[in-house]
Amino acid sequence: MFQMYVSAPTDGIVLPNPVIGDSRRMDTNAINRVARGGEHKSFKDADWPNNEFITWDWALLTAAEIDDLTTFFTTNAGVQIHIIDHNGDEWVGVLLIDILDIRVNRDECSYSTTLDFIGVKV
Repeated sequence: MFQMYVSAPTDGIVLPNPVIGDSRRMDTNAINRVARGGEHKSFKDADWPNNEFITWDWALLTAAEIDDLTTFFTTNAGVQIHIIDHNGDEWVGVLLIDILDIRVNRDECSYSTTLDFIGVKV
């Protein structure tokens, strides 16, 4: 079960688990510089958050699930959201997409989509 909500889980939507193979990139928020002598220097403050960029893919969504996702997306675009992913991890962050790309599979019998997210694990 994959859950997205703004303030309380009852205000959000529930989707089936995404397709296996979601991608994750870590941003450690470090400043990296190369000194004149070629020496590599890196600075990171312990108070800076470690953001993760995550891409989730779904296939075989129903029309009702796509309608719920579209409504949630248009209502909460640019707002900080909470996600409880299929691994049970809770995330706080924002969606990085400006247009929800919905692909139609099998003569409108199922749909697929992709969500890009940046956030921190709670």
